[in-house]
Amino acid sequence: MSPLVFSDDYTEDEERALFTLSTPARDNSTFPSLSVTTGDVQWPVKRIAIIGAGVGGMTAYRELKRDGFDVHIFERDTLPGGTWHYTEEKPVNAPIPNAPIAIADFQPSLPPQGVQLPYSTECRDELACTQWRRAHRAPRAIWKSLFTNTAAPLQQIRGFSWPDGTEWAVPQAKVGRYLRSFASWNGINTNDNSEDISYNTRVELVEERVESTGKQVGWTLTTKRMDVAESGLTKVTWDRQDFDAIVVASGQYNSPNIPDIEGLQSWATFSPSNISHSRQYRHPEEYVGKSVLIVGAAASGSQISRDMSPHAASIYQSVRPERNAGDANQRPTVVDWVRQLPLNVSVVAEIKCFLPPNDTIHKSFIQLDSAIPILSYRITITKDLDEQAKHPKILYSP
Repeated sequence: MSPLVFSDDYTEDEERALFTLSTPARDNSTFPSLSVTTGDVQWPVKRIAIIGAGVGGMTAYRELKRDGFDVHIFERDTLPGGTWHYTEEKPVNAPIPNAPIAIADFQPSLPPQGVQLPYSTECRDELACTQWRRAHRAPRAIWKSLFTNTAAPLQQIRGFSWPDGTEWAVPQAKVGRYLRSFASWNGINTNDNSEDISYNTRVELVEERVESTGKQVGWTLTTKRMDVAESGLTKVTWDRQDFDAIVVASGQYNSPNIPDIEGLQSWATFSPSNISHSRQYRHPEEYVGKSVLIVGAAASGSQISRDMSPHAASIYQSVRPERNAGDANQRPTVVDWVRQLPLNVSVVAEIKCFLPPNDTIHKSFIQLDSAIPILSYRITITKDLDEQAKHPKILYSP
């Protein structure tokens, strides 16, 4: 996970161009109209859906509302802020081996066939309900002591500066509050009761909306909302809404990637609680007195090592050779990150294989209590959606 999720490197014109919508000509209608043409497809754009209330989704909302569009945000979590909403709750275990890339970080949950929407049901299995809610909202991949690794002035939203005296490296808690303040300023925080945003609501399906002639005239979203019913049970409601355009602001790196290392699946089967993805890391105290292998040594890997070093008995950091060592334009290299590791961290080479565990996980050349694959995510926007995003029918917010 890279904790750097937004920057202020764009000029104002470039920033607005990210959403590929220019200010439309004003007319006497309630909302402006933008003509969208892709080949033979053309329809007016007035109503726009934004998927995600992180920094990309919220800035898209601000710009589109300024231009007079009818905008609605769908956010699967309980609060705005995207990646920067910290909770003690951890994400579900990452699959080993990886799930197919088309699944991304969740398998869409659709209503029963043939039912009339909106359709609601209640979950009566408490354990299953807990898992449903956790998978639905997807707890974020940040830990308690995380600080940003880029200076605060480079990470602020244009027109919404950090307060005077803000630290150069900002604690995650302040980043979360900053983004929630931005949401409040724009009237879309949870306590604003705005009709422009639906929290606890995940977009399960996006389909082309077509006329009887077969001509596309927009998009249809199938959504799933999870609430606590009056009975105290978890209530699940599916619904369907039509929009003229979509801003995909759900983030690129939600799908965890665990390296395909020989023998790792056997270890995970033998001792699943000892194999975790970095998105599940919260506190170093969980590793007191343990011997830990951290696979990966970039931003998250090096920060977690520093966080854990006063507590763990020993830490081994697996580092693979630099892929683009000769690229002068590359961001910090592995060597740069390794230089920041504490002295009590042992750097080891790329892992070739994990020997089969027998009666104990300790039977290996390096005795380990835990292994944490670090800094591994797969871009989760599908090829089909990526192709659509090249045209202004769907708007993609990085």
